[in-house]
Amino acid sequence: MFKYYSPVDDAIIFFTSKVNKSMTNIDLMRTLNKNHPALEKKLERVLRPSVELEKKLNAAIKTIDMDYEFLFMLDQTADGNADHLYNPAWLLFSYCSGRGEFSTDMATEIKNLHALPQHKRDVLFLNYLRDLKIFESPSHIPNVTEENCGQIIETMRSLNMDQSVRTRLIELYVNFDEYVSRLNTILKPAVDVIIANEAIYADDVKKNEEAIDALGGLRGVVKQKYGFAMKEGVAERMHLCVLIPNKASLRDDVNDNVDAFFGVNVLELVDIVFSGRENQKLSTMFKMLSDETRLEILHSICKKPMYGLELAEQFSISAPTVSYHMRKLGMGGFTESYFDSGRTYYRANIDNIKRFVKSFEDFLSAEPEQQ
Repeated sequence: MFKYYSPVDDAIIFFTSKVNKSMTNIDLMRTLNKNHPALEKKLERVLRPSVELEKKLNAAIKTIDMDYEFLFMLDQTADGNADHLYNPAWLLFSYCSGRGEFSTDMATEIKNLHALPQHKRDVLFLNYLRDLKIFESPSHIPNVTEENCGQIIETMRSLNMDQSVRTRLIELYVNFDEYVSRLNTILKPAVDVIIANEAIYADDVKKNEEAIDALGGLRGVVKQKYGFAMKEGVAERMHLCVLIPNKASLRDDVNDNVDAFFGVNVLELVDIVFSGRENQKLSTMFKMLSDETRLEILHSICKKPMYGLELAEQFSISAPTVSYHMRKLGMGGFTESYFDSGRTYYRANIDNIKRFVKSFEDFLSAEPEQQ
């Protein structure tokens, strides 16, 4: 029924939040209402599907076993970040774009996973290791073909990574089919609850899907909202998620295929929180520029596009540090990225920089707000 929505994504989010004791959507709504009391009605309308679906799942799923930690405990990246896309459950289900046939029907998708060729299983694990920023640069990521597959275990053993993560990933790889079946057993009750309560989120999902299509699909959204020029000829998949209404994340794999995860109503939520509050917008953007190295990086890529390893060498910083700075600059709209020959290049978004400067000038020349 839905083009970009799969209940499996939200089922994984639900168990991940439980295992990692993440902030609930009810807590999120309370926090936003406290910080923005004048926006309470608008915020409750936008967050209603997330809060109501979470309540239904909490009422139906009471037990979280200790062994759930293996599949749902989050792994930190090399730069210390961790979000809902960094655990074995996401590894098995979230890298859909380059995997071949994909189905939102859970039984069909489990069947597809069991039938996944070994070289594509290897690529799944390389994608995950890349997301954890284990590799120093794109050139250090081993190439996987049908002829040389099966070497991923030795690769994982040789990498500088947390021993507990290494052990868990090797176990997951060796017993792939077993864990796919185990994950299916765990997720099925939550998926059934989500499907049974479709009325809670259906209108919002449809509205978001129509908005995405109006922008030209994932490529249009990524270009217009996030400044990324996606490489032609790669696979792509949009994932709308009800239970993470305040999140948006892009994941490109080792072959430049892209999976995008967007909270339903995330763009509307951002607009509501910042609407009419130019001082907050400007303050946030200035904070993104407040780091000296970050500002120097922006200065450099205003002259020419550069890829991550070039920036790391020029500024004598690590690859994860470059990624951290580029995420900050990208969030502010100061930069855009594109993929070429296995590398992510960064360039300055001059038009957005000019708009930022103009908005600052307009703010300074406007009448001050009355307190």
